[in-house]
Amino acid sequence: ARDLSPSRSQRAAPLQSSAVAFLAPAPSASAPSMMSPRLGVDGDPEKYTPGTEVVIGQYRFRCTAVLGRGSFSEVWAGEVLGAAVREEVALKDISCQTQADLQQALLEASLLERFQGEAMDSSSQVCHGMRIPRYYGHKVDRRGSGWRVRMAMSRVPGECLDSCLRRAPAPGQDGPNSVRRGCALAIALIRQLGPTLQKVSPHAWHRDINSHNILVSDAVDGGNLKCCADAEETSRRASFWLIDFGLAVDAKTWPQNWPYSDVAGDCRYWPPSSFLMSFCGPEETATNRDFASQYKTKLDVVGLGLTALELLCSTALASRQTWGPDGLRGSWQRLFDTWE
Repeated sequence: ARDLSPSRSQRAAPLQSSAVAFLAPAPSASAPSMMSPRLGVDGDPEKYTPGTEVVIGQYRFRCTAVLGRGSFSEVWAGEVLGAAVREEVALKDISCQTQADLQQALLEASLLERFQGEAMDSSSQVCHGMRIPRYYGHKVDRRGSGWRVRMAMSRVPGECLDSCLRRAPAPGQDGPNSVRRGCALAIALIRQLGPTLQKVSPHAWHRDINSHNILVSDAVDGGNLKCCADAEETSRRASFWLIDFGLAVDAKTWPQNWPYSDVAGDCRYWPPSSFLMSFCGPEETATNRDFASQYKTKLDVVGLGLTALELLCSTALASRQTWGPDGLRGSWQRLFDTWE
């Protein structure tokens, strides 16, 4: 069986030289004017630890705790030093061994920078804001034969959706109520993140939309989503955020580059065209106009749709033991049996 887990090359697909101007880091990264930075000399260590102070762009940050580690990057929680109000951030530290790795990291930074004025404040309920982290700055340092790219962004609230789905369900739900609650969450997810993807799509394709790269928080009480049985209350509270553009591709060069780029992302959220690309290659994919079009333009749509389906089914099935002897019948039962 072929290993479908994302490889290093999948995380850093090469871009054409026409994209270099778009990816080039600015000499001095701009920052939101509402903040009051405290500048300092950059003495960043090779490894972050709790309490480490980091200078990126026009800001100094203090690392507080590690949020996640991968083979070539790690993300730390931190806070802005010198700000009038405490501002939590996520600090991403990426090791780039090749020029392609560097361009991939800079694309992620450039996308966040492009949309920094439209990114929704995590404490705001303005529905038209983009539900992505807000950009603070990024910097590139030479490290031996490679580069070190560091970027700072706002830390969006909540927990990964896949973690939320593993939590105990609200008590006392019957079958119909479980389905209503699952539908309410799936609808909220699409309504909230759909407009964000629409704004991003002229510039880039995310290519890795799944329940691990979507965070969910409680819009009413803050923190993790409160578990409640009422479908309308659940929908009112659910607040979704899209993170991690580390596998994104430039939408302007993707129509030419897709045959030469590795298939990326979690295969559980792939459309049929991604499997065709993975097992049969670009030549076979190009001969089927519909599959080729899907692969070039619909990866994010499919990823969001499958995540919404996962949210619906997992939410409903989590309380299956309380449905009673009759449970669910007909189309809903067939859907859940197929999902399982």
